[in-house]
Amino acid sequence: MTAQGDKEARFDLGPMKGELARSMLLSPVIASLHPTGVVMIVAIQHFEATATAKWLLTVSVALGMILAPLTTLLVSRAQVPITRVLAFTAALSAGGLILAGSSTGLWPFVGGILIGGPLLGTSLPLIPALWRQNVGAKKRGRTFSLVAMSAAVSALVGGLIISQYMGDDAGRFRPVLFGLAILCLIGGAAIWRVPSVALDATASVNPLRCLRFLVQDRLFGYVSLVWYIMGIANLATIPLRTELAASPDYLNLDAAYAVFLLMVLPEAVSVGAMYVWGRMFDRVNFFALRIAINCAFILSLLTYFTGTVSGIILGTVCFGIGRGGGTVAWTLWVTKFAKEEHTAEYMAVHTFLTATRAMIGPYLAYLMLTHEWLPINQIGWLAAALMTGASLMLVPVLKYGRR
Repeated sequence: MTAQGDKEARFDLGPMKGELARSMLLSPVIASLHPTGVVMIVAIQHFEATATAKWLLTVSVALGMILAPLTTLLVSRAQVPITRVLAFTAALSAGGLILAGSSTGLWPFVGGILIGGPLLGTSLPLIPALWRQNVGAKKRGRTFSLVAMSAAVSALVGGLIISQYMGDDAGRFRPVLFGLAILCLIGGAAIWRVPSVALDATASVNPLRCLRFLVQDRLFGYVSLVWYIMGIANLATIPLRTELAASPDYLNLDAAYAVFLLMVLPEAVSVGAMYVWGRMFDRVNFFALRIAINCAFILSLLTYFTGTVSGIILGTVCFGIGRGGGTVAWTLWVTKFAKEEHTAEYMAVHTFLTATRAMIGPYLAYLMLTHEWLPINQIGWLAAALMTGASLMLVPVLKYGRR
């Protein structure tokens, strides 16, 4: 089922201009909710958050992602156009951000984020289906990368504004969260007019049935296993990047400098990298592309966790390069393997697995850090070793990477 027939598929932005607007408006929100974003910096420096609170903030979006199979089922059964769901979740997320911005204590702050973050996470499986409905396969990667680049620029500008406004006082977060809530509302309105159709109502009969593809499609199952290993390594260390830069126990950089290093710099680098990765997605063996992206993340881990300012800067640059490619690969890779009518289901599986590793990885990292099983730099290097092993696991399936 498509919003436009194959012969009429658009290869430019066309009807996806609303998705461009939504992506640009919501990207500063998502960047702020990221474990390296302003929310975590505020938690560490203003609220002096406990390890439990920091873990909950780290997994806020993942809590919504773990409901991806259920979301896909409910949306398909309701026969509601995809864009209506995206608009609705964006509006509800705004409410959570307003609650967090109004809070005077740690746990009301955490509670508001645990409303806003999960609602954004639940909508992620719907994005690839929307792209498949409106953009042809031959230019999907390049077109998506243009939208993603624009979103990254928006996140970059948003990060600069937040950095300049907050200065060295993380307590000035309230107007920031109110502003992000407004962006959610406008973004929801922007996506409303994008053409879309409902998901196939027969795609699933229960929220976990889509997990059958991990067994039925052996290549998808194997790649999901590999992705799980490299993903849990990467996601475990992302909140530790914020810990290393902003915590009084480590470098204790002021809020403005921390926001610049953790939000602005990686977004700036990813803008330049994303278009290149997007063009490669359309032309290059996918598994070779994924290995190349992993190499950027591995270099980032090895340099960032030296614990020096110069190492953090170099590691952040490498992280931005990897994130630029990771954004394209993570969002679109299932379109290379799934039949069109199963795209949302495959993405629901991928999103669900991402959510579980996004919850487990940071928990294990904080567990090792809190109990002093490993110092913070060695946790980063252990993650680099895991990503190297996962990359090598992709070599045997390179021949299946051209689809």
